[in-house]
Amino acid sequence: MNHKNIISILFKSYFLLCYPLLLQANPIPSGSGMSVVAPATISQPGNYRLANDIVGTVTIDADNVDFCLENHVISGGFNNIEVLPEHENVFIHNGVIQEATNRGIFINTCTNITIANIDFIQNFTVIDAQTTVCIFIENCSFRNNTDQSILYSNITNSKINNCNFEFNNSSFIIDISNSVDTNLSALNINSNTTTAGFIGVRFLNSSNCNIFMSNINHNSSIDSLDGIQINTCNSCQINSTNINNNLVNNPSIGVGPFRGINILSSNQCLAKENAIINNNSTMGTVSCINLDSSNECFIDNNFISSNNGGFGGAGINQTGSSTNNIYFRNIVQDTGATNFSSSVGPIALYDPTTFTLTTSQDVCIDNISVTSP
Repeated sequence: MNHKNIISILFKSYFLLCYPLLLQANPIPSGSGMSVVAPATISQPGNYRLANDIVGTVTIDADNVDFCLENHVISGGFNNIEVLPEHENVFIHNGVIQEATNRGIFINTCTNITIANIDFIQNFTVIDAQTTVCIFIENCSFRNNTDQSILYSNITNSKINNCNFEFNNSSFIIDISNSVDTNLSALNINSNTTTAGFIGVRFLNSSNCNIFMSNINHNSSIDSLDGIQINTCNSCQINSTNINNNLVNNPSIGVGPFRGINILSSNQCLAKENAIINNNSTMGTVSCINLDSSNECFIDNNFISSNNGGFGGAGINQTGSSTNNIYFRNIVQDTGATNFSSSVGPIALYDPTTFTLTTSQDVCIDNISVTSP
């Protein structure tokens, strides 16, 4: 089964689970909708249309609300849109959320929220969702924001598809914690900068969280950079994603590591068919795929090339108490100080001279290490 079919099945499953509730009592009425002309509270089900640009907050305090911004701008609120707790079936779409001082959109304890075709510009935290079931974000752009673009906590069954994250100045772009069944696909996390550490996508204390067919390219930081970090998770996947041309530019020797895929204290994770190319830490280390105290992971058919650490590093690195991992069909070339390494205890992932397995705790099959003359 190819990756497009996998993504199609995941999205169909999402709609089958979440969207039948839209057809229950109090359906959203058809028609042109009621106009919103100033900051307001929507307290009844229905179709609502933003009639003009506004400064302030629109609060949604009802179920079954379709709120179309009609390509207008909501700006300058503490939270530009807030969906109050215990509501369901809310659709927010087609406009601009700008210059929120706290949250662009804040959602707490809701069910079935869809956000589509929104440009988020110059906000602090952009979308903050907590304790919510079924949230879907599609075809949105996030630009020039200064904190997390997406911040999730205690979310069950979420999808983020076909979104662009560019020119943000933030340490985290997507930060997901204590969540289950999260699927990210067709994301472009490109050209973001920070003067601290940078993480493109973080899954923390979560399970069944996946990212497919995405790009994390041309980002830069001073302190450290993780393209994707999986921390204390179970059964997560990174598949067919490009992590290329990222830079950690720290002037201090030995400071500022680059890690393309960083799997920490996690179990049964899959990293498959990813490309990690031409990343650089000027004075730090590179670990393009790093497993630290992680077990029973499958690292398969990844291509790692032309990454450089001013202080050394490795293409595939295993540290901590990691055991029972499988490395299969990976190609690593011209990366760090050693293409394959393991830095602790009895685990020695590869003998860098003979490219053979030196411990029975892990399995390495058909990997290729190449160093240019």
